[in-house]
Amino acid sequence: MADIYPTNMEHYAMNTRKVLVAAAAALTVASAQTVLAGGFALAEVSARGNALQGAIVGSTRDASAIFFNPANMTELGDNTQAMAGFTLLRPDYYTYVGPNKIDQDEKVYVAPHLYVSGKVADGLYLGFGEYSEFGLGTKYEGGKNWPLSFDSTRTEITSFTLSPTIAWQATEALSLGAGLRAVYFDVTMDRYLPPSVMPPGTIFHMAADDWAYSYLLSAAYQVTDAVRVGVVYRGETKIEAEGDAELVQFGVKGGAKGDITMPQSVMAGINWQATEKLNLGFTATWTDWTSYDVLNVKFDRFPIPASSSEKGWEETWRFSVGAEYQVNENWAVQLGLTHDESPVPHATSDTVCPPGDRDQIGLGFSYGKDNWKISADYMYVYIHSTDRSIMGYPCNVREARTDTVGLTYSYNF
Repeated sequence: MADIYPTNMEHYAMNTRKVLVAAAAALTVASAQTVLAGGFALAEVSARGNALQGAIVGSTRDASAIFFNPANMTELGDNTQAMAGFTLLRPDYYTYVGPNKIDQDEKVYVAPHLYVSGKVADGLYLGFGEYSEFGLGTKYEGGKNWPLSFDSTRTEITSFTLSPTIAWQATEALSLGAGLRAVYFDVTMDRYLPPSVMPPGTIFHMAADDWAYSYLLSAAYQVTDAVRVGVVYRGETKIEAEGDAELVQFGVKGGAKGDITMPQSVMAGINWQATEKLNLGFTATWTDWTSYDVLNVKFDRFPIPASSSEKGWEETWRFSVGAEYQVNENWAVQLGLTHDESPVPHATSDTVCPPGDRDQIGLGFSYGKDNWKISADYMYVYIHSTDRSIMGYPCNVREARTDTVGLTYSYNF
């Protein structure tokens, strides 16, 4: 157990200044937009976390606890730690085999992350994080000759979360955590309008954004010297995006407004220090995607009617296991596996968020010396084939993959 009892007020003040200075730097960096890919919910928020597939909810051991479990900030002891890095995501997207064979455009997306956490008083820890927890990127070749172009041709969700957090060492074994989540959400959508609505070949473009606010609560408990468990609850996030709509060929513009509710979720995990060098972890995540039941879009001074699309997404489970082996004083290696269910039901499948369960494997390493550490990972995501009907067209959604590479640098003050 880390020592949670500082000795004097000078120590409190010094660490408070460290946290405030590092947090100010974090705010500056986090103002940049994040472009994302691969689905609505993302968990690629640190290189070490990617390699372990998030199986660090019971025991995180670094400042990425701000995302994985804020209660675990207490594991840092007297240290103030800052972390910064990014994950590169390169999807090799689906091929839809229906009336036409259509491939996705290939593109590399970037998801940065930044954390700072430190002790400010006896048993009290503050942190600040910037990460991406939602995102999407799809773009299809084929143009107006593809029948599903009436559903979508391009969709991008750009998002980042700013999260101030707090942790309290309630007892020697129990830690509690909480945080606010300020989520910036930007969506861009393109599609062709059907001839029943506008002349053939009419491209509809919409761009809208919003800031939304939610919270998270967490706890961690040291069951034995070798076993620690944790749980995290994230509340729903109501997005009410406003922006512009355009009929591209005609230069006709108007206002657009849409709403979507990002789901509540619960993560629970356990970590076991099996030997002096080997730590094993397991995390289960329940996500209540039933909040995404209907997508409503309204227009102002625009010549097409409001739309309401039934989605009816389902609850999902994600299961992850991870292992970290400390080779020596400087080097550690990580391995993680995940099975992630798709929330998209057969009846309301679309091309905006392609369906299919996912299996993932993460590999990584960390090298640390003195007060700094660098971590890197590679992750392979395999997306299962599935047969769906989209807008009345039978489609074989072919197997797909996403490759990701992550890098994180951390420093202890």
